[in-house]
Parts: sequence; C-alpha cells; structure tokens
Amino acid sequence: FAKNSMSAECQQYAVCALSRAAESESVRKNLHETNVEELLIGLMTNNHAGVAKASLQASAAMAKNAAAKHALAEQGAVGCLIQLLAREEAEVKEAALTSLAALSRPDSASSSFVSRLIVDNGGLQPIVTTFLNEKTSSSSVLADVATCLANVAREEYLRSYMIEEETILPSLVTLLQSSDTSVQRQTASALASLFADSRARRQFQLHSGLGPLLSLLYSKNSDVRKGGARALSGCAADSATANQICSQGGLERMQELIDKCKWSWEARCFRVALKSALDNSLP
Repeated sequence: FAKNSMSAECQQYAVCALSRAAESESVRKNLHETNVEELLIGLMTNNHAGVAKASLQASAAMAKNAAAKHALAEQGAVGCLIQLLAREEAEVKEAALTSLAALSRPDSASSSFVSRLIVDNGGLQPIVTTFLNEKTSSSSVLADVATCLANVAREEYLRSYMIEEETILPSLVTLLQSSDTSVQRQTASALASLFADSRARRQFQLHSGLGPLLSLLYSKNSDVRKGGARALSGCAADSATANQICSQGGLERMQELIDKCKWSWEARCFRVALKSALDNSLP
C-alpha cells in the first residue's frame, strides 16, 4: 500500500503503520532487510504533506537501528531532509528536523558520516534560521535544533565550519535563553564542544552569552547544571571571560553547588569549572 497505492490517504496510513511498527527493535531489523529505507526516501518528497510527514517519522524511528541509519545516509536521506526544511508546511519541516536529529544522534559509527553530510549539504544555516526566525516554534522543535547542532559539534573536524557560519553562535546564545531543559542541555553540550576553539569563545563573548550560560547553574535540573559547568570550563580559558565569571557571581554559585553535591560526579564538574575560572582570571 505504501509503495503502490494511488491514494495518498492509503499511503499515509500505511506509512504511519510502518512508523509505529518500527518502534520495535526486531521489526526495525526486519524492515531494514527489506530495504524499507529506499521506500521512505522516495516518499519524503511526496506532494501530500501527510505522506511526507509519515515517511519522515518512520525514518526517525528506523534511525534507531545502526544499519538502517547508515542505509538512509548512504541513499541520500540527509540531503533530502535539508531540502525539506524549505517546504511550506510546518508539519513537514518539523518532521524533517526531527529526522535529522535522530540520524545524527551519536549512537553508531554512522553518526560522524551523517554530521559531515549535514555540513556538506549546507544544512547548518537552514537548521537554525528556519526555526529560530519563527516565534511559534515549540520547545520540542527548538530541542531538535539544539540536538542537531550538538551532534555536529561533537565532531572536532567539523567545528570550524560551525564557527565560520555567522548564524551558529548567535543562535546558540538565543537557544540558551529557552526555559526548556532539553534545549538548555543540548545547547550547553554544543557550546562545550565549540569552546575548544578560541574563535568560538570570542564570538560567544561578543554576543553576550555569558549571562544566559551562568543562569544554567541555577537550574533545578542536574543535567542542565552539569552541562552549564562543562561549557563554563571551556569559555573560562579566556581571561576576560574568566574575570566576568568572577564578577557576575559565578564562583560563589559554583562553590555553593560543590558544597551541596559533596563528592558526586556533578560536584566534580563544578570543581573543574571553578578551577578553570580561577586559573585564568587576572589577580
């Protein structure tokens, strides 16, 4: 039905059924053995928004299987997904973004390949501009944006492309100001990776990102606090930023968290950030 039906509704229902079935690990394996990836890629560009969305959701589900993820990437899914970010229908654009986040998830050997394809297909700019320019974007959509950026930033050899793309660092500063913990956590992860490069640290300071980053230390979510501490450890490598961390109460807050968390893994993250800020601040 998904492949041969002349009815868009029948195709949509059939692919929705595939998507639900693909939530099962054993079914994903069986579907991959039938080369379902070729079918899904072919349906992604269907003019019917419902069919396109269903195929994108199924692709995101299939990406949980390492072999299927590699097959989707090899057969051109990433370039197709980036093109779909320009579709008029919001539901299709958002489903394409979710599929990109799933494909670039660092859970298999193909993840680096997918991240490279995102860069090679010019995907960085549309990932951020398509959704950050829309005030109606939901928290889940912004979380997918942040996830894509964090996944690409994990690859050291791709970070220069992100830093040279003028929209990326300002977008990450904007994402830091979200109240959603998933957005905050993924954004902090992306920044922690990028701060290994002094150019990223300079841009971050230029766009006044330190205040929003320090605010993560006050989150009720431990993963957000740890992510904020790891990012602060990186940006504190510059003395100007380290001094700002000190003057804006960052040291006191980190010491409070260390005292509260004692010898936990979370406390270790704060100790590293605190030491970085102290070591690089001017006397």
